[in-house]
Parts: sequence; structure tokens; C-alpha cells
Amino acid sequence: MVSTAPAKPINLDKYKAADDGGRIVTAISIFGVPTYPKVAKPGDGAHLVHWRVHLRWAGKGVELAKGSVVLDTYKDDAADPIIRVDVYSKPTLVSTAASKHWEFQAPVIKSGLSVQTVVDLITANGRQGYKYDGNGSGCLSWSATLLGDYVTAGYVDAKATEAFKEFIENTRKAEKAYWIPEDKGTYIPVV
Repeated sequence: MVSTAPAKPINLDKYKAADDGGRIVTAISIFGVPTYPKVAKPGDGAHLVHWRVHLRWAGKGVELAKGSVVLDTYKDDAADPIIRVDVYSKPTLVSTAASKHWEFQAPVIKSGLSVQTVVDLITANGRQGYKYDGNGSGCLSWSATLLGDYVTAGYVDAKATEAFKEFIENTRKAEKAYWIPEDKGTYIPVV
């Protein structure tokens, strides 16, 4: 049975506790990591990759800090395709348990851009109202839509959207053991 429920509220518990809203974003990354436990593609067993957005800030010198604020999607219930957006602070970019990861990085071109401003854009554009497609997939499409929102808002370069599409196509071609679906979730009304 397909859920017709409205969008779920954004989970900000771990984000507000860390008080990272005032940090200045210097790069926006979209990370892909293999799912754990493993979700396999029907037919060939390729390992599903989950995508999420990381808001990053300056570290020492010219390097970015090791931590980030993550904008992620997940399902509360496996049978319910409507996702919950989780915003949380993370001390490292990728878990040491991740066997592999892929990163697309878009440098921020708007000076003084706070984490909170980027987080607020999710609700301003209704991006918390989203459900995965019939295959239970949609995180890549959601992350790509957010990147498009950042381009429109002038946060990142106008070429970032096309560069990300190319990055995904190249990753699909190079990584045959991993499943990067052509997911297309659907935006739903936000009440």
C-alpha cells in the first residue's frame, strides 16, 4: 500500500545540539557511500550507493575541516516511501566503516553563507516533502535537486549541476560493482 501521508518534519535534533548553524560554508559536497547493511541490485548483486549532501567549512590553512553538517534522507519504515530529512553534525566526512566513497565537491561562491541559510533553503523550497520511487530509491535525485537549488540561489557556480551529472555518469561507468540507480523520487505537498 502506497502512503498518501504528508511530508514528515525535518529531524534537527543532532544538528541543533551541535550548534553548527552559524558556521560559514566554503564547500558543498555530495557524498556517495555503499549502503550498510548491503542492499543488492536484483539480477547482478551490485552494491547500492546512498547519496547525501555535506556542508563543509574552512579548516587549517587551505584545507577544509574534517567535519560537516549532513543533509540526508532516510525512511522511518521500509514499507513507507515517504522520507524524512535528517540534518546532523558529523565530526568526520565518512565513517571508517565505509568500504569506499565518492565525493563531488562544489566550492561556494557566495561569501558569508551560513549553514543555517543552506538548511533553511530545504523548507523554503519544500524539499522535505519527498518520497522515494517504486524501487525504494531517490537519494541521488534529491541530492541533485538540492545542488540545483544552490545554483539557483547563487551559492555555487552555475556549471555545478552539469558537472555533477557528468561525475555521476563517469562513476556509473567506472564502478560496475556498485549500483547507482536512475532514481526519480517525487515531491509531495508540505503541510
